[in-house]
Amino acid sequence: AVIAYGFIRSLTRTARPPPRPPLQVDWQPMDVAEVMAATFALAVVLASAVGALRGVKSFAELSAFTDAVVAFVSYVAFTGLALMLVWKRVPLGAMRWCAQLGLRRERILGGVLAGAKGYGVLIALFALGMSLFGGNPVSQFGAREVTGDLLRGLRQPGTAIIFFFLLCVAAPILEELIFRGFAYAGLRRRFTPAGAAVISAAIFTAVHVDAPAGEQLIVFAIGILLANLY
Repeated sequence: AVIAYGFIRSLTRTARPPPRPPLQVDWQPMDVAEVMAATFALAVVLASAVGALRGVKSFAELSAFTDAVVAFVSYVAFTGLALMLVWKRVPLGAMRWCAQLGLRRERILGGVLAGAKGYGVLIALFALGMSLFGGNPVSQFGAREVTGDLLRGLRQPGTAIIFFFLLCVAAPILEELIFRGFAYAGLRRRFTPAGAAVISAAIFTAVHVDAPAGEQLIVFAIGILLANLY
């Protein structure tokens, strides 16, 4: 709905918006390409390892809490290693590095709260839609496993806390630092805002290798929207 609204607004705009200058960061699109290639390989390895682990019969019989812990550890490992790759490629001072990725010290608390509220509303709407429609509309898009994890998490306090932190705190901060703060900003050194948004959204979609085929288009649209917001 937000994407459609923005598209309609752009069609009805009478004055051409001023051109946006390239973002001044200390890395180039080639740095983005190399780091994102390594990040994609890392995502494939971790997704394969977690998939193989969940396929083991003894693991499949474990509790939802254990499954949530595995999801949390694998996600933190992925994003942590990805940020380490960025750090190695762009060795700046800690404060300058964070500031160029978009995480300014004076705006950290407000950004964390905004991300938590936004993702919290998203999960609430998702759960509401599942309860109203019995899961059928979402299952058609291939989100059945994710939905099951979320709904199980809502029923168990420990699992709910892990999923809330993972989806409402870790994801808004870490993924934005990697895919918008680093990838999109670096691409903007050489590409237009639209070109950089499309390329960064494609990278964002490719790295989510564990998403079902039906969700790839949704992930791509989210990547376009988040790049525009950035």
